[in-house]
Amino acid sequence: MIKELIIPEELEHMELLGTQVDSTRKGASIVILGEHLHDDNKRPPTIRVFTANMDAEKKVFEIDIELDSYSFFKTEDALDFAGKLPHMSALELILYLN
Repeated sequence: MIKELIIPEELEHMELLGTQVDSTRKGASIVILGEHLHDDNKRPPTIRVFTANMDAEKKVFEIDIELDSYSFFKTEDALDFAGKLPHMSALELILYLN
């Protein structure tokens, strides 16, 4: 779990849905943000996945690179996906998206 995360100004309109520390790289984590989740169907609800790296000097995580984004027809489906994503295998992810 990330204790402190700096979200860039251009991403502040998004909702933080989850974080997962990367067990394969020290000081790295995954951040899951939701966009247009409460947009009254004007724009599709979207889940965006980013990497975040530890700034050793500041002792905080900073969002670095967007890995992928996933759009859905319904907010419920987007939130369900975001909740399951940290526990999915690569195969489960492929099956879920197809």
